Amino acid sequence: MRLAICLTLMLVTPLAAAQEASPPGDVTDVNAAAAAFQEGQRLQLAREHARAAEFFEIADHAAPSPAALRSAIRSHQAAGHAVRAATLSLARSLP
Repeated sequence: MRLAICLTLMLVTPLAAAQEASPPGDVTDVNAAAAAFQEGQRLQLAREHARAAEFFEIADHAAPSPAALRSAIRSHQAAGHAVRAATLSLARSLP
């Protein structure tokens, strides 16, 4: 019985520590995503679509969101990057 408890604790403790080390939706990631999204919007308004798409992708990577992904796809389309836009739209829809 003691052996079972010890083994369980040995297995569970590292898993719990790993989850605490990098929680999903970390505040830093959300802040980074927000900053990248804002920069993407600024570049989009300046008609710098290729650079805007890069920032929207960074935002989506930091904290995945439909708005960031949609903006990245639209900016790639506006920049003439049809293949990249299609790749992004398919990537999220696949299981």
